[in-house]
Amino acid sequence: MEQTQSLKQLILDIDDKKIFLPEFQRDFVWEISKTYDLFDSLVKDIFIGAIIYGIPSFDIAIREIDNRKKITKGKKRPALEVKTITKKQIQDINKIGGNFRLVLDGQQRTTSLYRALKGTDEVWFVAKNEDEVQSSSFENAKLEDLLEEITGEQDGERLSIKLSDVWDIELNDYDEEEIKEKFFFQTSYYKTYCGDEGFDLKAEFKKYRNLRKKIADLFKSEKLLSFYLLDMNLEKFVVFFERSNPSWS
Repeated sequence: MEQTQSLKQLILDIDDKKIFLPEFQRDFVWEISKTYDLFDSLVKDIFIGAIIYGIPSFDIAIREIDNRKKITKGKKRPALEVKTITKKQIQDINKIGGNFRLVLDGQQRTTSLYRALKGTDEVWFVAKNEDEVQSSSFENAKLEDLLEEITGEQDGERLSIKLSDVWDIELNDYDEEEIKEKFFFQTSYYKTYCGDEGFDLKAEFKKYRNLRKKIADLFKSEKLLSFYLLDMNLEKFVVFFERSNPSWS
């Protein structure tokens, strides 16, 4: 049966070592443009396909979600740790509510989402300026109506928020002044306009807070991601991967 979960819960479960990949899954290969498209779809409430999890009833070699930086010329990335988890370990984890599972289908999407929120890949929400928002005021507009683009860099002429900054603020108890200093004052938008005579710091920071909250609410939406959870014996597990189209992952 299809179920739903929030992006926030997905990321927390990966960090809590509840979600892994089978060791033989192919590497993360998505170009960064696909990550931009993925978040664009989430903001616009466009279905991105379901993730299929499996709970294996046998010993299996596993590895973590790939959160390594992209390869730079002349440097090698550290190898991903591979370990074997036994049937008994899986059963023991799940008996106490550990919710251990493997990503069988949806690895590229899952990895892409994780890397963006953890800041491994820079992904920015670039907002429309207030005079470009047609449906409502900036404060009352839906997140989709505020979106100019999802991209890899901020825009000096438009309010921009890095998705990993939203995640950081959600997880940490920053006060308002800390958010200003650590995040808002560091944006190109602030640096472009802060010296202008007509720049209203209070109003502009209010827009920043408002946009950040809308993005955080998107992360917390319980119906954001669809998934299936399968209990699988070894025979079914093998058949699943034999019949799966590699492009789905």
